[in-house]
Amino acid sequence: MAPFLNPLESLRVARPLVLFLALAGPILALVLLGAEPDARGHGTHEQLGMAPCAFPARFGLPCPTCGVTTAAAWAARLDLVSAYRTQIFGATLFLLFELLSARAILALIRRRDLVVPHPASRTGRGIFLALVALLLVAWWVKARTW
Repeated sequence: MAPFLNPLESLRVARPLVLFLALAGPILALVLLGAEPDARGHGTHEQLGMAPCAFPARFGLPCPTCGVTTAAAWAARLDLVSAYRTQIFGATLFLLFELLSARAILALIRRRDLVVPHPASRTGRGIFLALVALLLVAWWVKARTW
């Protein structure tokens, strides 16, 4: 049994969600392995049946998530240099999700709770703000190389 947790600092994830996270990581990696990373550094999502992004045609700039799927496809192939060159936010987000999935798998194997920072905690807010900052930096970098 897990020790007492302050509900404002950490959150126990419900078992069905833990199972979903444990399955979602490997499935996402397999799907991305089936898509060839687009040489332009964006557009890989179109191979997954999604529509082309209308943001560049409308605003003349890449969208904030431009290249995320392409970077994740490179990261799924363990080509982290190409992943980070393509889109730093996409590569980081993919790796963080895969780590969370691995933690969920271990929690299931060990029959323990998956404990994550509560979104309202200082740690949770810090993670959120760091990801937003990384997204904005990645967008700025993508816009400069567009």
